[in-house]
Amino acid sequence: MDTCIRCGMKGQLGDHIIPSEDDWENRLNINNLETLCNDCHRLKTKREWIKKHKGVKRSMKITIVSGYPASGKHSYVSSRITEHDLVYDYDELMKCSTGQRLIDKQIDLNESNETTESNKSLINNIDVKEYIDLIYEMILRKLRTEKTFNNVWIIQSIPDIKLFDLLASYDADYILLDGR
Repeated sequence: MDTCIRCGMKGQLGDHIIPSEDDWENRLNINNLETLCNDCHRLKTKREWIKKHKGVKRSMKITIVSGYPASGKHSYVSSRITEHDLVYDYDELMKCSTGQRLIDKQIDLNESNETTESNKSLINNIDVKEYIDLIYEMILRKLRTEKTFNNVWIIQSIPDIKLFDLLASYDADYILLDGR
């Protein structure tokens, strides 16, 4: 076993991210498994049981807001956010994790094929980007099984094409702001 993905201690068991009783066909999918220690597994199972049995059903709306920096993404979400919403701001997480602005997945080299100063910061941020992407993917997996929030806001500079397929069965809006 690996380490527990929640606390970092020694993992003792493999657990379904999406419980088998909620998605029987996905029970053998290796991407639906995570390593947990006994304590974290007990907490996760208790949380799932409470959510399932306390009767809270929300009509969760997912909105993906994309646009260039300074296009008004944050203002758009801030003016519409309600109580019990989740806001995942990819750009802000990158900025907080690196102290720098978001840098795209693409590495552009100048005409002489040399790395420019701005591209050096991109290369240095690739490791951080992997961690931010893991958080993003974990949230998307959780959203597939829960209707915990009233609204989920995903803020990104660059629209993620994967979202169209992953969220196809949800009430999702895709908003592209151009800053005008």
